[in-house]
Amino acid sequence: MISRIPRPSPRAKFITLALAGAIATAVFPLHATAETVKPGATAGAIPAGTLSVTESRVLSREAARVVRNVADARSAIGQADVPTARAEPKNAQTLLHAIMDSMPSAKVRDRIWTARQHLQLDSVEDVRADLVPVRSDLEEISGFVAVDAAKTHIADADKKLKEGDKKGADQALKLASDSLVYTEVDLPVNETLAQIDAAIAALGNNNLVTANAALIVAENGMEYVSFSTTAPLGNARTHLWRATRDYAAHDYAATKADLKAASAWLNKAANSADKATRDEAARLKAELDNLATSVDSGADETASALSGLWAHSKALTDRESERASAAWSSTWTKSTTKLNLIDAKLHLAYAETAAFVHGTSGDVSGQLDQASTYLDQAAKDAASESNQKLQAAITASQASIAALKASLNDNSAAAKAHYQKVMSDLRQAISDL
Repeated sequence: MISRIPRPSPRAKFITLALAGAIATAVFPLHATAETVKPGATAGAIPAGTLSVTESRVLSREAARVVRNVADARSAIGQADVPTARAEPKNAQTLLHAIMDSMPSAKVRDRIWTARQHLQLDSVEDVRADLVPVRSDLEEISGFVAVDAAKTHIADADKKLKEGDKKGADQALKLASDSLVYTEVDLPVNETLAQIDAAIAALGNNNLVTANAALIVAENGMEYVSFSTTAPLGNARTHLWRATRDYAAHDYAATKADLKAASAWLNKAANSADKATRDEAARLKAELDNLATSVDSGADETASALSGLWAHSKALTDRESERASAAWSSTWTKSTTKLNLIDAKLHLAYAETAAFVHGTSGDVSGQLDQASTYLDQAAKDAASESNQKLQAAITASQASIAALKASLNDNSAAAKAHYQKVMSDLRQAISDL
């Protein structure tokens, strides 16, 4: 028997503006070729990778159509019009896949897919050659997409290939691709797609109540992805990255212009509804405005400070994106575990910046302490929920942070890899919730 759902009131216009704007701003220009700029290094031409006006309009149209499909599906459910209710989510599903294919990491994921196919027929050396452009593409998008986990998995795949372990290499490549899907959280299309898939499955069983519930989650989630939360920080991050490149090229006028633009965006981010975002954005803006007065000096210390500011803005943007992604799922209302893990990862990123870009052992220690505090709270939440898998993951991360704190002055490659491993583990724990 088919149950009837009351027809929802129209909200499509507001949501369309939020999602269309988010898509237009979530795909940031490709300016990064490395994660840090060495003092005194000479920067070449910035790769041309900015979305054209036409491409942005295409993405915005696709976003608007997704919202319309969801609204039409819910309207059809309200009228018990099952054929239409089944058709509209499938249309949304197709569009969401198209949007995913337009995201910055799509090219990298395609290359990884190709390498996995070659594993079946080609030699180990040929497949290792496939990994060269993958590494290059990861560097290209590292300025605005979290790629540390993918880099680690690609390195593991290369190691497995050297050992002749094709099965292990294939698994590592799959993990690399999966990590990129997750870390592209500026626009968490994946979560929307999961809800649309759930709605399609429910409609296949004539369960309109369950389908409507899944569509509501997708629809409500779109409201979280808006300019006011993500765009200011994302734009600040982009301008700070440009500033590091311009400073390395000794173009101090361009550096000042970039810093001025970044400052304006941080000023907007400081109006966020989230207190931590307001405080961090205001702190970054104060540091940035103070730094702007020393640009003409050409000092190495200024280059280091610029890199540090960019790293902090990147970590803060990741936090905002992950919180937006968390808002799409039921865990937002059921538990604060995910939010505590997100904040633990933020302070771990700050500690890494202090350890390898600028700062003192005291800065590193303080940030690690804050990361530990959030992890402790997440551990209590996980225990109260009897989530043994999560408890084990948190315990491992706590032990790793304790080890990092025991060697605050270690800035070796092994220590860097240790930070990246803990960051990757936390990212995975957040994803699993």
